[in-house]
Amino acid sequence: MRQLAVLSAVYPTREDHAKGRPIWATIDRFPRDLDFTVYCSLPLRPAWLRRVLPPRSYLRYPSPVNSTDSWFRTESLTYFSLPGAGSIWNGWWLSRALLGRMRGSKPDSILAYRAYPEGHAAVLAGRRLGVPAIISVRGSDLKLLPPSGPIRLRTQTALREAAAVLAVSQDLADCALALGANPERVHLVRNGIDRNVFRPEDKVAAREALSFPAEAKLLLFVGNLLPVKGVTFLLDALAVLRRDSGSNVRLAIIGDGNLEFQLRGQVRSAGIEDVVQFLGQQRQTEIARWMSAADLLCLPSLSEGMPNVVVEAFSCGCPVVGTTVGGIPELVVPGCGCLVPPGDAAALAQALSKALTTPWDSGFIAGQPIESWGQVAARTLAICNRATTTADASSLP
Repeated sequence: MRQLAVLSAVYPTREDHAKGRPIWATIDRFPRDLDFTVYCSLPLRPAWLRRVLPPRSYLRYPSPVNSTDSWFRTESLTYFSLPGAGSIWNGWWLSRALLGRMRGSKPDSILAYRAYPEGHAAVLAGRRLGVPAIISVRGSDLKLLPPSGPIRLRTQTALREAAAVLAVSQDLADCALALGANPERVHLVRNGIDRNVFRPEDKVAAREALSFPAEAKLLLFVGNLLPVKGVTFLLDALAVLRRDSGSNVRLAIIGDGNLEFQLRGQVRSAGIEDVVQFLGQQRQTEIARWMSAADLLCLPSLSEGMPNVVVEAFSCGCPVVGTTVGGIPELVVPGCGCLVPPGDAAALAQALSKALTTPWDSGFIAGQPIESWGQVAARTLAICNRATTTADASSLP
């Protein structure tokens, strides 16, 4: 493979430099001699519709990508988009935009991150160009897929026709298979980690650096403040812990999102303002320090793909209490944490109480086998290369 086109809807922006970090970390480890461009898809509504229905989410109207932030080429790729029922044409419009941008520079293959509309667009463009499309499924693109309708059908078409499907968890691989993907073309490629950043640090030293009291129990949440992350149940569980045991437990919340105002109100109503910190977005080095300082990381999600925060916590020697959704049960093995059903604050409070008194072996936790981003990049490109070679061979007379 000499030339690769990459299509992604998730990427760093001026407002959120961490957005799409697992994807960007993989791409950043591609060989420097590989000729590739990352097309950052940007849905664009007509001007009159933007006045009537202003943008409400990152995926609709992110800031343009600054290509100078990366060593590889990035280009914002806008495509016509309508809300609601009109989104069934997003894949087609995006494929037209992609074909127009690649005119005169046919790639050997197209790698799309997210099944719809990016994966569907890659398959449509690949048909026109006669090149294979590879789709990486990430989580919500399959887990939150409508139970019926055109978008589900287009996603199924994309998965069936893709030369390869990369899944970040076995749970997502099973979802892809259930939607019609060819079993011989589905590959498990989990996210990696940067152990230069996420590594064990002495807990006492970490707490001193963060000005956190040594005697308190520290729960940590890292993620977007969205309903699907289940933080409301974590706050309910914390209130139960404080009421029933009076234990000296504190919670640090790293991340932001449109649920933050509601969460702050919940904290005030529960009377736990003195033990909850909202830290906003943090640099990776600071997140790693909080993980080393924490007694537990809690991920109370209602739906997940393969949350990288779990393996990052493990790499810092921090145990995890998570829910039995998505790829979390594949990661939280005995000796590294425990699992609870999603949406159950009482069960979560009980699990947290038990986990906070368990003598965890931080060395065992930090020693869990986790691939580096370089290994993830190499496996991703090997699959792309194999798909390209197979496509070339099938085109021979």
